[in-house]
Amino acid sequence: MLLLVLLLLPLEGSAFTYQYFWCGSARVAIGDALSSVALTCGNPDHKEKDVLQESTTNITGAPNGRNRPDNYTESTETKNTSQIHFFYDCGDFNFVYKLTFENSKLKEISSISKGTANSSRNCNAQ
Repeated sequence: MLLLVLLLLPLEGSAFTYQYFWCGSARVAIGDALSSVALTCGNPDHKEKDVLQESTTNITGAPNGRNRPDNYTESTETKNTSQIHFFYDCGDFNFVYKLTFENSKLKEISSISKGTANSSRNCNAQ
């Protein structure tokens, strides 16, 4: 009994990642296109979209105290990356899975919580 409790403890508050997601008898994998996953698995139970912004500052020439040399330049590049998340509730004996897409490609498959009893979806991840 104690072993069972210890095995279940890591599930609380942590997500596991997977390489494959099964929609019935069809499988999707990391790297698949968003459109292919949507056709294979159908509409998700929930969708979210995030825009991640990454800024990079490039400096050439070294500043010299308070005076900057003639060749000193500073430029900032900003890169926006769009992420779309599909959530599939696979039922109360399974999990809710989050499929994360970046640049329309499946980047990550993770379990985020226990599934609910009101789901009749046949799905799983490995």
